[in-house]
Amino acid sequence: MDIIDLWWNTSQDSAINELRESLTTAGVKSSATVARQAELIRLMQQENDDLRLRVGVLIRLLIQQGAISADQYTAAINEAKTSIERAQTSQADNQRVAGRRPKPSSAKPK
Repeated sequence: MDIIDLWWNTSQDSAINELRESLTTAGVKSSATVARQAELIRLMQQENDDLRLRVGVLIRLLIQQGAISADQYTAAINEAKTSIERAQTSQADNQRVAGRRPKPSSAKPK
């Protein structure tokens, strides 16, 4: 082994160690980010569940108090769903015309 081989090996070892440190740091940051995102998702799901419960209770109270009927509520929900579906279809059509792929719908059917 001559001096150039020694220099090359040392240089490569140094580069490999830097890369390992970089990957380790990125992995730690990535793990922390994933954990933080998972916690945020869990908190948002809890809040969503709480809001659904509250809306359900409110609707039941409105129906019990005679402010609206169950039929009026059902009609309003169906009208809102139809309106959302029309808007999504229109958006998808506009994107196709513009040459873009439509975004997948994030709305969950019930």
